Amino acid sequence: MIRSKIANDIYIGCTKQQLNIRRSKHIYDSKKNKRMKPIHKHINNNGGWSNYNFEIIEEKEYENLRDLRDAEKQLIQTYKNNDDYLLLNSRK
Repeated sequence: MIRSKIANDIYIGCTKQQLNIRRSKHIYDSKKNKRMKPIHKHINNNGGWSNYNFEIIEEKEYENLRDLRDAEKQLIQTYKNNDDYLLLNSRK
């Protein structure tokens, strides 16, 4: 999860990579216009990465990428239905 330090904005994502590698890729992509996603634009427009934390919600091994994506969708639905957060995921 990417969570704002100053607002209730969150982004849910899954990865098979180590967190520090995934974090570095998000930061790199947010600086390259061709690779920038809506989450990166939002972060850039709201004070930059210094205002956001990366947090692990769940650590679990999945047998395949489909199961991992299904788990991500379930987490997105959980947070989407919670009025305490502004979910920044645009594709779900």
